Amino acid sequence: MSPRYSLLMLALSPALFTPLARAADVTTAKTLEAVEVKATAISTSPQLNQKQLSSKDIDTQQISNLSDLVRMVPGVNLTDIGRFGSSGFNIRGVEGDRVKIAVDGLALGETMDPDSHAPYEFFRSGLGGIDPDALKQVTILKGADAISAGSGALGGAVLFQTKDPADFLSASGDDGALKLKSQYSGNNSEWLQSLTAAARTGRLESLVVLTRRDAEESKSYDSHSSVTGPGRTSADPQSAQSQNLLLKLQYSLLPDHKIGYSLDSYQSDSTLHNLSRQDQTYLSRVGLDDSERDKHSLQYEYLAGQPLFDSLQLKFDHQNSRNHGLTRMTVTATCPQNVSPCIREEDRDFRQKLTQWTAAFDKELNNDQLQQQWTYGLQAQNKTVSSVAIDRRYVGQTSTLATTEVDPAFVPVTDIRTRSVYARNLLSLTDTAWSLGLGARYDQLDYNPQLSATYQDKTGSVQSVDFGATSYQAQLHYQLDERSRLSLQAGRGFRAPTTEDMYLQTSTTTLQEAVSGNTVTLPTAQANPALKPEHSLNLELSYQLTLENSAHQISLFRDKYSDMIQTAQFTLNPTTVYQSCVRGVCSKQNGAVYSMPVNIDAAVVKGVELEGHWQAAAWRLNWAATYQQGEEQSGEPLLSVMPWSTVFGVGYQVNEDLRLLLNNRYQAAKQASDAWAYSSSGAQSAATPYLSNSALISDLALQWQLHDQLALTAGVFNLLDKEYYRWERLQYVTQSVGAVRGGVSGDGIRRYLESGRYSKVSLTLSF
Repeated sequence: MSPRYSLLMLALSPALFTPLARAADVTTAKTLEAVEVKATAISTSPQLNQKQLSSKDIDTQQISNLSDLVRMVPGVNLTDIGRFGSSGFNIRGVEGDRVKIAVDGLALGETMDPDSHAPYEFFRSGLGGIDPDALKQVTILKGADAISAGSGALGGAVLFQTKDPADFLSASGDDGALKLKSQYSGNNSEWLQSLTAAARTGRLESLVVLTRRDAEESKSYDSHSSVTGPGRTSADPQSAQSQNLLLKLQYSLLPDHKIGYSLDSYQSDSTLHNLSRQDQTYLSRVGLDDSERDKHSLQYEYLAGQPLFDSLQLKFDHQNSRNHGLTRMTVTATCPQNVSPCIREEDRDFRQKLTQWTAAFDKELNNDQLQQQWTYGLQAQNKTVSSVAIDRRYVGQTSTLATTEVDPAFVPVTDIRTRSVYARNLLSLTDTAWSLGLGARYDQLDYNPQLSATYQDKTGSVQSVDFGATSYQAQLHYQLDERSRLSLQAGRGFRAPTTEDMYLQTSTTTLQEAVSGNTVTLPTAQANPALKPEHSLNLELSYQLTLENSAHQISLFRDKYSDMIQTAQFTLNPTTVYQSCVRGVCSKQNGAVYSMPVNIDAAVVKGVELEGHWQAAAWRLNWAATYQQGEEQSGEPLLSVMPWSTVFGVGYQVNEDLRLLLNNRYQAAKQASDAWAYSSSGAQSAATPYLSNSALISDLALQWQLHDQLALTAGVFNLLDKEYYRWERLQYVTQSVGAVRGGVSGDGIRRYLESGRYSKVSLTLSF
């Protein structure tokens, strides 16, 4: 446990554990099992196509990370960026910052992952810092719903809700509960230790969830390769640790008034030995990475019953997050004082500070003809983004520092201010089968970059920018009969440009005008002050059928993405002839080429989704499937669209203490017809050198309540020991024989195979 966690737990121990000691004296043991608590109307999304996972699902499926979280959710995948984790989720063909991720209503932040820097893998800042053991509910929204999620919900959103004291306590009276959990995962040798404690004393409720994970790399199918370099078939060795603290204190001032404080603190660090990047120049390469996220929240709830609102929620959030990556290499080239080999370090740091104020209201208005449920609110958010890049060179392989160079920062220190207002109304006509949902949101954004010694702009293109974005959603429902309903949905979402989109390093070059002989400074990369938000339009038709023992849903969808941000090349002064000379060799060119981000791309993704379940006596079946196709405006296939997939699960309750589960996932192969691009000559060519294969993966699990206070969950994953690749990882793999830009050669692609057969086992002790 870190020192700051230890001090915090010591300070809070009287409030947290005195009630627990009292609870431990009762003769009737209390089993701590998370109750599936639904979100309040204020935070609920009416999205037609959504998936919810409870804390019980997380325990049952033995979910250890964000990838596990969507393992049984077709059409939703985690985007893998290798050493630095993930850059978020992929939903309906878009990923990264185009899929919103929020924890208790607050965004995780934004990524920092320039395409030009990715192959070197010195630094990539993704989205993470969430421990599944602290979660009460996960809501996955498919399709645009900016009203619920705000900026970034182009293709959907993943909304995390952390646990509360009331999830574990009786409805009234002093109470206490305690849970200890330990879990082992065979695919990465991870040990999890988790403690959950909840208590109520008078009007005060408290909760603490403390978790620690110690793991190695996730094994590829070939787990014992001794090869180094791009041909390596095993995953590179890694050790990783993380710890998470969730603390909540809630106090009832009066029966209708409640205040609360929460702390959500996450830390992780890892050491990666990049054996796959070794060659004659790079003798060794080690990644030393750490990240942290601290979120403090104050909340006030008032069940008012007033004319303007039935309930009011005021909330203040403050979040600091940091991603740090240090790459230490032993190299044979460009060594100080000509002492070779030598140690070289690339040190990168990305920080985000976010403050948010929220006021949310809801109101029901009912009469004999019409029922209305209003939700509306205001939000103000201030965010500051900064980055640092430092290079160090050492004399030989000693600790003697030869040079320290502060590189230009990825982006300037930037303040981003967002002001938002939204409203939604769900209307039902009491004498008809029709119901309607209408909602709208407006966001005003202001970007203010600050030039400094580490970020200079000689192009003059880095400027303060402001713009507004309007989004909406409309739903129409028709109740065909008491068992079936037909629904139509149209929604418009948006994504504001990230700091990287707006202000990634600018640069200039010096050229000579061939005619006049004048030397001029011209841009090679510049910012675009006219950049605007990306937009999406979601159209969806859904049919739902509910029978006595089963429920079924089929949806057809079409998502159109427009104003997509891409970096394009332009020619400045195309009629002017410029001359440049390098080492005595001169060349001429018409105009000066420079790059700039612009809103030029568009894409359409369409498909069908199925979902349902059946239950009778001791048996339960559930199924889901997603098929989608995507195309860019050029006619090229959208590479980020995942192959179609389906899941089918069978559960059998042997007795009141024992349950068996068999979950099956089928993923189709990525076809060459869905992975091509136009070459410079206009011909079609393969967009990637590798394609993922089809596979049926089965997982078998057992849940056994050994005692009132002791539960065992065990599972065998990839039961049939299949060899398979996932497209969300494979699409970014390149071929290479060198270490500097990564990639694979020969059989090296096999290190991207998923784990073979492995097991997980967990024990939970509850009081």
